[in-house]
Amino acid sequence: MFPETRAQMSEREKIVRAPELQEWIGLSRSTVWRLVKVGEFPAPIRLHGNAVAWREQDVNEWIKSRPLATTEQENGSDEQDNQKPAGG
Repeated sequence: MFPETRAQMSEREKIVRAPELQEWIGLSRSTVWRLVKVGEFPAPIRLHGNAVAWREQDVNEWIKSRPLATTEQENGSDEQDNQKPAGG
């Protein structure tokens, strides 16, 4: 194998195996597979046999597509629920 230049290394597609993926995105293995099954998370690529990995770029795009959490969402409340009715 020949030494790669820095430019060639950055062009090379990076992949992430399941344990690293779980740590990175904070979801369990079963949740990741459930989301893949329903089309809400990128499908992995097959490396060999049962070995799979995810393209880093696909996961980054998924992360960017996620809505930002707000204080109201984190507390389980909605801003409208906290408003008092008029005249009361």
